[in-house]
Amino acid sequence: MELPFYDLVDVLVYDPVPTSRAVTRSALYSLGCRRIEFVTDLGDFHDGIAQGRPDLVVCEVGPEAASLCKLTQAVRQGSRIPNPFVLVLMTAWSVNSETVGLISNAGADDLILRPFSTSTLGQRIETLVSRSRRFIVNSNYIGPERRKPDQGRVSDAITLETVNSIQIKAQARYRSEDIASQVDSALQRGRLQLSIEKLCCDTRRLLSLGRGLLDTPAGTTKRQLIEQMVLLVTAMDHRAQDAEIVGVRNPILALRAALASVQAETHGRGAIEQLEQAGAELLRHIEHAITTDAEQPHIEAPHDRKDAVGIP
Repeated sequence: MELPFYDLVDVLVYDPVPTSRAVTRSALYSLGCRRIEFVTDLGDFHDGIAQGRPDLVVCEVGPEAASLCKLTQAVRQGSRIPNPFVLVLMTAWSVNSETVGLISNAGADDLILRPFSTSTLGQRIETLVSRSRRFIVNSNYIGPERRKPDQGRVSDAITLETVNSIQIKAQARYRSEDIASQVDSALQRGRLQLSIEKLCCDTRRLLSLGRGLLDTPAGTTKRQLIEQMVLLVTAMDHRAQDAEIVGVRNPILALRAALASVQAETHGRGAIEQLEQAGAELLRHIEHAITTDAEQPHIEAPHDRKDAVGIP
């Protein structure tokens, strides 16, 4: 990226180790970053993302790698996170294949091994800022698409362009525009698009689970499937309300009612058909969804797409 940006970047650093934290601080400062917040606790790390609006987070991977990665994916999934597209750079002294898998599945953008130089850190950050990023969106994962289009299996997972707040800040300053309003507007649109795509994925997942119930005998497995469906539709309801997506509340309530019949086993196959109908109605409403904010631009309805899933 040719436009200067380091002095504009809000950075959140999670690192409980004083020595490595000092190295990261020195490197970021040398690059020109001045707006840096340091946290040493995962709870404070979550609060820093949920209550602040960092453009870049740098996370040290250590003994709490599993918890850190779980929290990172929760950030990607969270409908109440101000910037779910935040650049996530993880650092570590050493990693094994299991940890690399956790980092990939967490939705991190990159991993850099210590020791690293200031120039190496700068090159990684500049690559992340300058390149076009797309997110995979499905029921289990939201995060960077890693495979090339001609690689891997074909999937019905959805991809969408992400919001790069650092690019927006640099370009807004170059054009003498209000930086904060440009970032806020882009993130608002991005969060809405992400929520719409996620609702589509989750609705299709719910219907797939419902069809699976027809061939599942009564017992523990069937109860577990139904419990999974209840959790999924509850999360969908919360996401729709958080994103203020108009017109989907009643279809989601219809889904809940149909699922209650399935759970009570009062209507058998008819309850599954009711679930299918409610799901189809919800998808129709999602495809024409708008927010309650009169100033919110129209968001293009999601379409069925075939893309390669990007988790190595």
